[in-house]
Amino acid sequence: MESIIEVLSNTPEVGLAVAEKERRSVHELQAELETIPTAELVIRSPADYVEVSSRVGRKIEIRDQLFSILDPVRKALWDALQLTRKQHALILDPIDASIAEDKAALLDWRQEQVRIAEQAQREAQREIEEEAARRRQRESEELRLRVAEQLAEIGDEEAAEAALVDETIQAPPMPVFAPRVVADVPAVAGQAMVKNWQAEIVNFEDLVLDVAEGIKSMRSSNTLAGHAPVTVLEANQTKLNQMAKASESMLRIPGVVAVNRPYMIQRRKRGE
Repeated sequence: MESIIEVLSNTPEVGLAVAEKERRSVHELQAELETIPTAELVIRSPADYVEVSSRVGRKIEIRDQLFSILDPVRKALWDALQLTRKQHALILDPIDASIAEDKAALLDWRQEQVRIAEQAQREAQREIEEEAARRRQRESEELRLRVAEQLAEIGDEEAAEAALVDETIQAPPMPVFAPRVVADVPAVAGQAMVKNWQAEIVNFEDLVLDVAEGIKSMRSSNTLAGHAPVTVLEANQTKLNQMAKASESMLRIPGVVAVNRPYMIQRRKRGE
């Protein structure tokens, strides 16, 4: 493989100097270009049209000559850049891939520890809530017994018996919380988890339909009403242009019109 030094040894001054021996210098060509009138000309006659066309032709000739001088330099620099990119990839890509694999393994293990901690937290919360429910049941039974005893003391035996089975007599519930379970992940200097929320399209058609509902809502009440804005979609201009080229003025798509924007070509003189 050719080294970067070998590629750069041919650029840019060396290549430019060789080119200028065979052609007029860049400075001379630029100076000639400046002599060609560039002020905007209002074309009022066929003669004006021919004059401007002649200017365009000469500018094209000068541009071609400048290109023939400068492009070898650009190509050499481009080759050097491509070689640098190849060496960059050859040396650094394997390291980046290895780092990515290690990070993925670390993330998988960390997420597993978080999952284990969350599961342990749920189990601990369930156990403490079950114990709280049993305690409340005991307290409720004791409360019904006390109510029944109070009713019996005043001679209302029937109400006392009913109180013993009255499920509406309950001890007040008390919120309980299990101690927090922390994931067993060691702290590493310089390492941190960063939130990285991203949107994933699971059904593009549903998204389009929701955007359509938002458009209708904007037109009727000037509010999206919770629907997605049209800005979440992006028109495929390349595809639309292809359809316009194929159908021309017969293109029929709501919200789209085919527009003919002609451009001019001017062929170079024969023998150049």
